[in-house]
Formats: sequence, structure tokens, C-alpha cells
Amino acid sequence: NGLALVGALLMTLPVQEPSPNTPEHSEQRNGAAAPGTAPRRRGRGWIWYFVLLLVLSVAATVTLIAYNLGQQLTPEKLAAARKLWEEKGPKDYEYRYTRRIAEGDLVDRFHVVVKGSTVRSVTLNDTIQLPKRQLRDYSMEGQFDQIEDFLDLDSKPGRPKVFKVASFSPQDGHLRHYVRSVMGTRERVEIFVDEFKGPDGKGQK
Repeated sequence: NGLALVGALLMTLPVQEPSPNTPEHSEQRNGAAAPGTAPRRRGRGWIWYFVLLLVLSVAATVTLIAYNLGQQLTPEKLAAARKLWEEKGPKDYEYRYTRRIAEGDLVDRFHVVVKGSTVRSVTLNDTIQLPKRQLRDYSMEGQFDQIEDFLDLDSKPGRPKVFKVASFSPQDGHLRHYVRSVMGTRERVEIFVDEFKGPDGKGQK
């Protein structure tokens, strides 16, 4: 936290007390300046205090912005994950994921079963079996396609700014987490893969 860092550094700054033998201390003790002498100007340490505060605040803000920009999903990152999935992804797998829309106003949970690279079933919220004509969209390839479509849409001129991040498995490239949020609106979707199982039935992250 940038402000916590600023506070910690400012706590280390020395506080200068006036020496008992200085005119400032005598003036404070007597309540008035010595006759025939002009009052001394106060030290300028407070100016450097606020300069340091400003510099550290700006540095913390720039660091946070740079970090967020570095985490943004790009077509190159998505293409790399898709390529890894095509090379290392299993043909038989199942996974469970949660989808939240509009700040969690709508939450759905899906259980997807794939055999031989073909989606065999998709169960919505543990009760509803989706029709066969919709199944392909819920494969891992389908997830990649939908994310790519949004990247293409968001890159068009005149579109609002969009915050978009994603994480993928370093082992086989499958999607782990995805967020797309249109700035200044309630348009937001988040996908979190709760469980992913390969052909051996063992769960992966």
C-alpha cells in the first residue's frame, strides 16, 4: 500500500527540537523576542516534509498503474495460452466454474464434461442440463473463442475503456480466471474455474 509506505517513511524523519541555549528557546521561555532583535524565521523542514509526501504519493500511484497495465490481458497472452492448450491440453476432461455478471447480481455455476474433445454435457446450477446445440461454447476452446471475441470488440475505435485480466494454467494453458469490466458502467463478467480434472480424474489448479 503506497500510503502505508509513505507513513512508515515519514515516521523515520527526525524531529528537531530547539536547543535550550538558542534564541528561539529563550523567546519561547520568556514569551517574547529580546529587545532590539528581529524574530527569527521558522525552519523550512515542513516544506521538505510535504515535498517528500508528494513525491512518495506520486511514486506509489505510478507503480500501481504500471502494475495494473502489466496485468491486462492482450491478444498475445491469449494466443500463447491457446497454443499451450492445443499442445498440452487433454482430450478428456471436466471442469467446474462460476460465472458472475454485473458485480455478482447474477451468479451461475457450470459443470462441463468433455470426452474426445467433444462436450458431452453441461449442467447449470446442479439441476439444468443445457441442450446439445449449446454445448460446444462451454468447451475450453469455446472459452478461448469468447474471450477473443471480446478482445476484438474492445479494440475497435470509439469503444469505452475496458479492464480485462486472465490467468491460465502453466501446465496445459486451461483458463483459471477471467475478468472483463467496462469502465464507467455495470457491464462486468467474471469467470473463476473452481476445479479442473484431466483424464486421470485428479484435480488441477
